[in-house]
Amino acid sequence: MAKQFLTLLDIHAMNKTVGPLIEEVIHEAPVVGRTPVKRIEGTRFDQLVRKSLPRGGFTNPGDGVLVSAGGYDSVAFDCKHMEAQLEAKESFIKKKIRQEGGGIGDVLAMEAEGYIKQQLIDLDVQYFDGTKNAIVNGASNGFAGLVDLVDPSMVFTAGGATANKQTSAWFVFESEDYGVSFLMPNGEELNLSPWQYQSLLISGDRENGALTKTMGYSCGLTGYIGLKATTPKRCIARVANIESGNALSDKLAAFVNAMFLRGYKPTVCYMSDMSGFHTAASRENVVVSGKMSINSASESFRSMPTEVAGIPIVFTDSISDTEAVVAGGIAMP
Repeated sequence: MAKQFLTLLDIHAMNKTVGPLIEEVIHEAPVVGRTPVKRIEGTRFDQLVRKSLPRGGFTNPGDGVLVSAGGYDSVAFDCKHMEAQLEAKESFIKKKIRQEGGGIGDVLAMEAEGYIKQQLIDLDVQYFDGTKNAIVNGASNGFAGLVDLVDPSMVFTAGGATANKQTSAWFVFESEDYGVSFLMPNGEELNLSPWQYQSLLISGDRENGALTKTMGYSCGLTGYIGLKATTPKRCIARVANIESGNALSDKLAAFVNAMFLRGYKPTVCYMSDMSGFHTAASRENVVVSGKMSINSASESFRSMPTEVAGIPIVFTDSISDTEAVVAGGIAMP
């Protein structure tokens, strides 16, 4: 199917400082690479969410009908400021040139690529783990992630119970208007300022006067980005407590898919590689007395899955394999 929405890479394609760097490392951040981006004015987006439809009914000619109107809720989503300060010591740059050749621009481009890569990976982590994650610097000041947004009625369990050995799979309906998407204010895209040659602070501070400095180059990466989920109950589901022997099976995935309303079916299932391994193991089979027996753990191991319940799988390192056991998840009937 042809792509029908803009992504972070599309928006920055014309930005000659950031665009090529994002394109170079986007494979390291699969969520950022495929999630739609909705452009907005300002840093806050007020989404009108329909909660009821206007309706008529059957009536005798001339009897008239009650007047009705649709009902709406307004939900606000805020974009959050991202910033990174980049520095490269002159001594490091000269050493790099002596060892590998090239010029100052080549070394600075390599440094900028590293910062962009880490920033995109952090966005992937924030997308799942939100404001309480312990990986992204300043996560509490960032946007709410799927774990913050998912409705309790859409949290399911695969049955794992070993402490800190769990992982999750996330089912997401992606849409600029009706599902999950990033938000990006017009004119506030990620932007990399020009490199400046100046003195860099190594240690100390101006108040006590004990400053250690060296010469080098610095620049800044800034921008605003947010995440919205229009009616999370319709567009996000989590299958938690996945571990060895308690996989995201095809049957469980089909059950989760059935819980989504028509028109909001998941467009992607995110999981870790280990979760994919458990799903593959749940598909093992062996021939017994001339008949195929499903879910045997002895022979015919299947390759890593590419889909569950007809939903494409995207593997990511941003989903942990050491999650705590999640209580209260819905078990498959």
